[in-house]
Amino acid sequence: VLEQPPVLTVVSDETATAALLGTYSWQRQNADGTWTHWLADSLHPLDCRELLSPPLETWETTAALRFAEEPDQIVQVQCWSDSHWFDTSAAGEEVVFSGNTIDLKSGGYIYEVTARWDTDSGYGGTAHYSFYVEAK
Repeated sequence: VLEQPPVLTVVSDETATAALLGTYSWQRQNADGTWTHWLADSLHPLDCRELLSPPLETWETTAALRFAEEPDQIVQVQCWSDSHWFDTSAAGEEVVFSGNTIDLKSGGYIYEVTARWDTDSGYGGTAHYSFYVEAK
């Protein structure tokens, strides 16, 4: 039974980086049938430059999202140009994804993935992950 969201690893061009777990809402069922809930807040991805550096460098146009346990749904993927570091009012751009593969934009971008796990297995919730990619 997971007490927090699964780890996310991002892979592109045979290089991998661990995504930073951000804000999440998680719950698990206890042996007595009750539920324990966790709510965790975090900094905006654009305020996490030190935690997200150095970027994953790739020549590829896509990246694979490898979760330690597959989510039931990837809710959204968005990104910001690295010219927006520390500008949390900058609007994110939607990122095209198919299954667990996302399209990468050329240049330096900070990506945020939102994923959801149903509680059918006795645990689940929603989590946000961020990572920094420099696509050549």
